[in-house]
Amino acid sequence: MIILTNNICYPDSMDLELPRTFLEVNRTRHFGQAADALCVTQAAVSARTKQLEGLLGVSLFDSLPWVGVFDCGMSCWVNGC
Repeated sequence: MIILTNNICYPDSMDLELPRTFLEVNRTRHFGQAADALCVTQAAVSARTKQLEGLLGVSLFDSLPWVGVFDCGMSCWVNGC
């Protein structure tokens, strides 16, 4: 495990772009705008989000009609995943 700021722990093998993408989608509430801010495609944001959800075993976002954070996603935001 590695520990980042605020005592958030991630597995050693986790791509750090995954939590970075989560934070940007949470900030913008939009996959396309998050993609623009991260200089990647919207498909990459979607794939990273799905990968992070798979690692955590939870759904993080509700994307209809805008991106909202599920309770478990908000818990990751506030308390660390």
